[in-house]
Amino acid sequence: PGAAGYGIYLVFWFGPTYKLASPVTGRKPKTASELRIALESTLSDLRQKFIATCVIDVSIVGRRG
Repeated sequence: PGAAGYGIYLVFWFGPTYKLASPVTGRKPKTASELRIALESTLSDLRQKFIATCVIDVSIVGRRG
């Protein structure tokens, strides 16, 4: 209530081998970006204005260098 409807949906992406399914398609996302898109699609247009979705790629594949 103190945030007036604003929020952050923070998710850590460990890679496609972990057992999770998209809340929309029921399929496993292959990338952190696919997961972010699937999560954002569950929000109404109004809620998308108030909630930031951030998926942080901590998988070995996602690391550079």
